[in-house]
Amino acid sequence: MDWASGDIVSVIYFLLPGFVAAWVFYGLTAHPKASPFERVVQALIFTVVVQAFTVITGWFLLACGNIFYCLGIWTVRSAFVWSVLLAFAFGLLFAYFANKNYCHALLHRFGITERTSFPSEWYSAFSQKKRWVVLHLPGGRRLYGWPEEWPDQPDTGHFLIDQ
Repeated sequence: MDWASGDIVSVIYFLLPGFVAAWVFYGLTAHPKASPFERVVQALIFTVVVQAFTVITGWFLLACGNIFYCLGIWTVRSAFVWSVLLAFAFGLLFAYFANKNYCHALLHRFGITERTSFPSEWYSAFSQKKRWVVLHLPGGRRLYGWPEEWPDQPDTGHFLIDQ
């Protein structure tokens, strides 16, 4: 059983950057958390991307060390640290792209998709065009103003109206 625990630790070290990237992405976007299986698949995809960029970073740093100045040697520990740092950066980058709808807007421009990066049409309508809104409240009352914050889904949450 001793070999199994060592293999499990190495697998966790290998997959951890993908889970970090997924954690940052879901923490900074309005996307609802997917099922556990889907989250594992997304973490595996993030892991592939992060590990590939970790290898490229290692090559780049080794080349810079050969040309300019060497700060140390490239070890398994330094590769792990760089993979976690890159995972955090990729999580931030993909969250930024999702919150600004950049990827889907580019694909929409080429006629590949009609979808957006936003979690719902409700969220898309409020985040893409900043304008005054009229909220029809129960009892016939209305509230007119500028939405600063809004719920991710139309049936839950609260609005923060300014002006």
